[in-house]
This record gives sequence, C-alpha cells and structure tokens, in this order.
Amino acid sequence: MSQKLISTPETEKNGLFTISEDLQQQTVDSLAAAGWKVAAEDLFDTSIIEAIYEQNPELKAYQQ
Repeated sequence: MSQKLISTPETEKNGLFTISEDLQQQTVDSLAAAGWKVAAEDLFDTSIIEAIYEQNPELKAYQQ
C-alpha cells in the first residue's frame, strides 16, 4: 500500500521540509504577539535541507 504525503502550495513550490522566509516571519510575528521576542534565525536553520536540494534537485519533485 502506498502512502501519500501531505503537500501544500509551499511544499510543492519549495520541496518538503522547507519553510519560506514569509512563513518564518509569520511564526516570529505570532510569537511576538504572545510577548516572545525572537528572530527567525533563532528558530530556523534551513541550511541542511538547502544543501540536500542543491545536490539532489530531483527530490523536490516528490509529488510526481
């Protein structure tokens, strides 16, 4: 039995396990509204997934 992955326009555009700068900022803004002062760099490190997709760009086409 095959399992389908959950996909969104975000993951279809950028690949699984990614988070755009816009979504990162939305998270920071949400936390700020709750009184937390953090920067996106404090929460997110996308360097590993970026390196994986750079070396294996075909992985972004997971939905096909």
